[in-house]
Amino acid sequence: MKILLVNHYAGSPAHGMEFRPYYFAREWARMGHEVTIAAASWSHLCGSNPEVRGALGSEMIDGIGYCWFRTPDYDGNGVGRGLNVLAFLLQLLLQHRFLAGFARNGAVIASSTYPFDVLLARCIAKSARASLTYEVHDLWPLSPVEVGGMSPSHPFVRASQWAEDFAYRNADYVVSMLPMAESYMRLHGLAPGKFRYVPNGIYLPTGLKAARFRNCIRTRSPN
Repeated sequence: MKILLVNHYAGSPAHGMEFRPYYFAREWARMGHEVTIAAASWSHLCGSNPEVRGALGSEMIDGIGYCWFRTPDYDGNGVGRGLNVLAFLLQLLLQHRFLAGFARNGAVIASSTYPFDVLLARCIAKSARASLTYEVHDLWPLSPVEVGGMSPSHPFVRASQWAEDFAYRNADYVVSMLPMAESYMRLHGLAPGKFRYVPNGIYLPTGLKAARFRNCIRTRSPN
């Protein structure tokens, strides 16, 4: 099956975190699926961002095809980061038919911190005749309101809420690492039976690496 994972901040062992997209994609590839990750070329999470000379760069990492969309760098959470997000979303819009080829009759997964990319992921899924899964990292705009102190009437909060509600209503499945999130999602349009809880995990090495890993655990265990 063809799988396209859209994650603005996706990383790899060569570039740095975040790693959840990489490990899922790697295991899908090992199962025989054709997996592509669409990500931004610049992220504050990456230790080494990929070099993209044109609008789009590509590379193969551990059986995963990466499409790096060129985005401007930024510092902090100000205007620069907003422009970075807008650049990525614009690239998804302009290239949605191209990206649909990586998910033809398969699956599209929208997995980012913010909910706006799911709007473009739905366009890609419709063009590809693929299923759409929305993976939730944080509850938007609940997180910036409760944690960041933003006003519920702020235009950004209202726009985020609209996008989040759109995702819950239109996705075929909603995945989250937040086990108790379903009741909140149901209040915002999620239909029964669509929610899947998929927590974070750990990579268990094999062979010599596994032996060293177990020895390290025993060495560091308290007496």
